[in-house]
Amino acid sequence: MLTSRSRRRHLLGAALVTVLALTGCGTNLSPGVAVSVNGTRVSDDEVDDLVTTVCAFFEIQREESGQAGPSLAIGDLRTFVLQTLISNQLTDEAARDLELTVTEAAIVAESASIGELPAALTEGEQARLTDYVRNSSQQRLQQTAIGAHLEDDSITSVDAVDDQDMALAQDYLDDYYGKQDVDLAPSFGTWDGQALVEGTGSLSDPVSTTAVPEPTSEQEAADQVKALPPSQACG
Repeated sequence: MLTSRSRRRHLLGAALVTVLALTGCGTNLSPGVAVSVNGTRVSDDEVDDLVTTVCAFFEIQREESGQAGPSLAIGDLRTFVLQTLISNQLTDEAARDLELTVTEAAIVAESASIGELPAALTEGEQARLTDYVRNSSQQRLQQTAIGAHLEDDSITSVDAVDDQDMALAQDYLDDYYGKQDVDLAPSFGTWDGQALVEGTGSLSDPVSTTAVPEPTSEQEAADQVKALPPSQACG
């Protein structure tokens, strides 16, 4: 059973992995666009604002809990946030293609498990984070619906997240993702057909592109984050 705090971090994607920074190749995107997913565009500013907001949330959590920090590299957080935005869009399209639905009540219930947002967040940050959590909750429900439908095609809607059904949907979604038109700005990394591989990003304080060895333990990962300049770490 996840604790309230670990549930929050799960929903916001705090379980991040460290990847090697790579340079992307050519793109047809207009300046200021981070990614285009089947024609739906996400701007650099949208990504940067969301990363800053999630980082602020984690920093508040750390301060409230009295934990030492920082605990996250902004580069890893930026990669995960953009990956989530892409996955949310593609999963929504996959569910629509299969004519699967999730109820608004289910989305609200899943989103509510994050609890009350910190009052220290600005009104804009709260709105941004609420929208991000809602869309991520919808994605989890839609992935559940896809898995349940693949097992029993009479199922066209779900009202709760089920980890087993989510796992059943993964191979289908991996194949679906690989067939979609995802055009990523090189500064944000490369898209391998299923996931985003980290790039340099476009925050006001650029993240170092110097590759470091992948950590072999939680302690080593924490030490790497602590060694980063303050502008490159949060949480």
